[in-house]
Amino acid sequence: MTGSAPPSNAARRAVLVCEEVPVAGTNGAGSYNLTVLRALRALGWRIDLLVTGRRVPERMPETDFGGRVDFLHARQVGPFLVPTSPGAVARSVHRFLKRVRPSGQGPAQGRQIAIGRFLSDAEVRAAGRRLAATPPDAVFADTIFRSGVLAAIPPEVRHRILIGHDVFHHRVASLRANGFEATPAVDRAMEERLYRQFTGVVSINASDDRTAREMAPGARHATVLPSAGGAQLAADGRPHAGHRLFYLGSLGAHNVDGLAWFLEHVWPAIRLRLPDATLDVAGAIAERFPDPVVGVTFHGRVRDLEALASRCAAAVNPVRMGSGIKIKMVDYFGLGLTCVATPKAAEGFPQDPAPPFEVAGEDAFGDAVVTHLTDIDARVAMASRVPAYLTLFSDAAAAERVSSLLAD
Repeated sequence: MTGSAPPSNAARRAVLVCEEVPVAGTNGAGSYNLTVLRALRALGWRIDLLVTGRRVPERMPETDFGGRVDFLHARQVGPFLVPTSPGAVARSVHRFLKRVRPSGQGPAQGRQIAIGRFLSDAEVRAAGRRLAATPPDAVFADTIFRSGVLAAIPPEVRHRILIGHDVFHHRVASLRANGFEATPAVDRAMEERLYRQFTGVVSINASDDRTAREMAPGARHATVLPSAGGAQLAADGRPHAGHRLFYLGSLGAHNVDGLAWFLEHVWPAIRLRLPDATLDVAGAIAERFPDPVVGVTFHGRVRDLEALASRCAAAVNPVRMGSGIKIKMVDYFGLGLTCVATPKAAEGFPQDPAPPFEVAGEDAFGDAVVTHLTDIDARVAMASRVPAYLTLFSDAAAAERVSSLLAD
């Protein structure tokens, strides 16, 4: 394994088997994995990562959980990562070609959406060899797509925990209802069979937890809301920020679809009523929107989200499909922003205490955004809900829930 030296040998050790090294602000899956990692660290566990993805970063990512990192498809040479499998090499070449010859591809996307990739038999064997070398006390699998590793882990591993992220047969149904086909087409029977291999399940909201308990009645269960993490910006409603909006998104199909709909069908009407309205778009999603849009700045990946968000009045989440919790909303609250959200974006969020977002359907979304920007008093009042609401999304709450899965 590579990375920084581990802490005391007295600490119990967990290995997170994941698609990629979780980095804050990159995507929702990474943010949620960081929630679990911070919870484990708060509980005194030593944490290592086994990364199974073939999309290998050029450099070893910086991590703050203090553990070691091992890649199935790469080896570390100094600060660099060298791909070691044909699939990883192909993806690195593709990334290089995109950088030197941008395609200019717009937001349109095919009707078939990849929602994950199950591990191959060779990957399962390779992961098993690494885990057998130093058996951990617990293995955490990042979604059902890493569940294959359970077939190869040493029998002395007592805790086998699934980080659910989503109920994937729900996601498949949501995509299908919006005209997309998911690959792989996970159904309930398949997902139930995978869930029942685990001794514990982490669910991202209460609704997913209820479904998880039905699918795996013999496992321990915990609802762990994603943590906002770190210091939060003041939530004062930004009364002097003008008509400036914020959006954060990864390259997920649900994000691309939602933002494309917003820019085509909602944004022009907002600009007619508020000609000085602007929208800051942060995150990798900018790659899918190469053409300029009046009033919109596509920043791409931003190192200092706080500096950008602090200049905005509010945020939007126009997502129209998906499942689980839309973690960008938690990011918004941590950045001190209120939000206008679609009903799909609001799914899974607790309603007590009162949430700092407004829900509006597609027909009313533009009107809701305009009102949210212009009614400063109402926005300031809604922003006052942020501190109490964020207590639900804290590292301390996550640690308490995760500990219930690891009791001897």
